[in-house]
Amino acid sequence: MLRAALSVAIIWLNLLAPTGGAAQERAAPAPLRGVVWEAPPEPEAARRELAAMRAAGVEAVRTGLVLDERVLAAADALGLRLFQDLPVSYRSAAELRALLPAAEKRLRQALALSAGHPSARDFGLGSFNDTRAPEACAFYERLAGAARAGGARAYYTTAYPGGDRCAGAVDLVLVDARDLPGGAAAAPLVAAAQQAAGGTPVGVGGLGARVVEGAGAGLEAAGSPERQARYLESGLNALLALEAPPAVVFVHQWRDAAASVFLRRAFYDPQQGRYGLHTAEGAPRPALAVVRGIYTGRQDVFAFVGGAGGPTPTPWPLLLTWSVALVLALFYAGSPRLRQMIPRYFLAQGFYRDAVREGRDILLGSSAVLLAALGCALGVLAATLAGALHPEPAYRLVMHWLPEGVREAMHGLLARPWMMIVLLGSIHALFLVFWSTILSIASRRRFPLSPGQALMLVVWPRWPMLLLMAVAVVGSALEGALALQVMLGAAAAWLALTLYAVLRTTYDYGRITRMPLHKLLLVLLAHPAVLAALAAAVLAALHPSEVGFLRALLAA
Repeated sequence: MLRAALSVAIIWLNLLAPTGGAAQERAAPAPLRGVVWEAPPEPEAARRELAAMRAAGVEAVRTGLVLDERVLAAADALGLRLFQDLPVSYRSAAELRALLPAAEKRLRQALALSAGHPSARDFGLGSFNDTRAPEACAFYERLAGAARAGGARAYYTTAYPGGDRCAGAVDLVLVDARDLPGGAAAAPLVAAAQQAAGGTPVGVGGLGARVVEGAGAGLEAAGSPERQARYLESGLNALLALEAPPAVVFVHQWRDAAASVFLRRAFYDPQQGRYGLHTAEGAPRPALAVVRGIYTGRQDVFAFVGGAGGPTPTPWPLLLTWSVALVLALFYAGSPRLRQMIPRYFLAQGFYRDAVREGRDILLGSSAVLLAALGCALGVLAATLAGALHPEPAYRLVMHWLPEGVREAMHGLLARPWMMIVLLGSIHALFLVFWSTILSIASRRRFPLSPGQALMLVVWPRWPMLLLMAVAVVGSALEGALALQVMLGAAAAWLALTLYAVLRTTYDYGRITRMPLHKLLLVLLAHPAVLAALAAAVLAALHPSEVGFLRALLAA
């Protein structure tokens, strides 16, 4: 009887065992828990930081190429996995093709150095390169083959979470999840990348929110350390709860990058490195407790002080828009000649040109005010557009193209919008004055125009550009993709209005001076905007791959 009962029990266990095994096979493995790290130059400091990461539950570290075997040995001893990135970022397909021999040599050197170190078996072949162009895939296929031949795995960081064409060439694709509308938005981003990558595993190459210097404390303050911690809490919990979680999650980053590192690697971290779980000096932020709690499994819900919000930034676009509107209204109310000329400009173009030709009602003061207002409008539009663009890969690509000194100046201007407005407004005004002077000089032999007459012809057709200041004000109040779309539309409108104004000025100038067409074309070519457009067209023709890459990034 007992033997029969045991037999029945064994049969039931055998029936249940496959079901349980299948359930275990269906359960997706937990993601590897990692952090992005900029290794300090001293090996002892690097070992201390690696040990601190391991104590915080970190299993993987994403960094640049490690050139000191003592650091590799420390990672081996701690049981960490090092993901080492080759310094190949924001390159077009043509650039990747040209860089292939040097990149392969660099990778083979890194493989030779890491031989015998089980921690160093993962190599990144590039970050945010053009992986939509099929011809770029040969770069990854060649390097991935070299990595596998050396017993390593290959990955890259994509700029197109939903449109890669080279995912099949590597063993892992990483997506960037910094500065999303919220940390939880990383989960649908990963899901979209998984669908696009086919069977290639997908991970998160950088999850993080920027800490803004001087933002204040508490969750109510945008850019505060507490806001960064909440971003990581919601993002990590959302990623870990996915039915198909990412293969690896890297929090960006262990420590703030030094300013020198930021300038040297602007393609890697466009926000001056203020994503760290520690400050550049090593002081921990609240985000460290979040990462430690979730990575070690001890805690996944955290409380933070709400605070009263940080200091309110000066709304420069709004202030300047109202200031320009007020000054123009005062000039309109105080100048009868201006009130007479405006209807002529809109309703009687012949009378307007006659007044300019004969020197009657030359409103030099009003033209100078309009010139200054146009400079403000351009500055406001450019500052707002730069603010909307700076989290985008396209912005980082442009920064990568610029010399280091220009890159540093650009980031300084971003931190002080009023300086950008003043600088660009002044440059714009000087360009228009320069072209006015060219028009005045070129007219001397036929129908001499004074600089004041020429300036009036140049600036008056540009009045619609003032309306774009209102668009900039709206754009500065928006966030995310909508803000970027509004500001890109405003920039396109500015370019279209510039073309209209140049053609309108040239037409009026030709009617007044009776200048031959070939001389008019020469005068037109002297316009700074026309010269810039021609230079841009030549550069685009010489670098079609780079232009296509930038266009694809803007559309992504």
